[in-house]
Amino acid sequence: MEVNVTVNQHLNEYMRFNFYHGQKTVMIWLPLMCLAGFCICHTLCGALIVGGLWLLPVFLITFLRTRRAWKTNALRGVSADYTFSDAGFRSESEAGTFNCGYDKLFKVCESKAAFYVYLSSLQAIIVPKRCFENTDDIRVLREIFVRNMDKKKLRLRRQDD
Repeated sequence: MEVNVTVNQHLNEYMRFNFYHGQKTVMIWLPLMCLAGFCICHTLCGALIVGGLWLLPVFLITFLRTRRAWKTNALRGVSADYTFSDAGFRSESEAGTFNCGYDKLFKVCESKAAFYVYLSSLQAIIVPKRCFENTDDIRVLREIFVRNMDKKKLRLRRQDD
């Protein structure tokens, strides 16, 4: 089986990926900041306020850094064709062609809106679900990942989501 997808990235998908990627950091620091707020204010309300206020600069910095990276990205606006099969995946665009076996991938994650195919711990190919021709292609892609990748490297949603 094979799945072909043509992707033209949008800023909102790039933003969504960066916030998705940063979730773990927020989940680690938020309880610590709430605890610090509780120690300072000695109230639950103070803890939540301090924890919440800490989130504002995190989101603002993530937003500004992502937007700056998007504006300087040489591949912004370049359409890419991705082919996923049991042999691996292939990316073709104006920038060139890239072939990769699944054993070389860092991990694959799935969100509500996209698949994130991580080439390293910080770099991923974003494959938005809006680009698939139908929901069967999404199901087939999940099956390809499950068949060809180590289960520890997969973070897929349940199929009924």
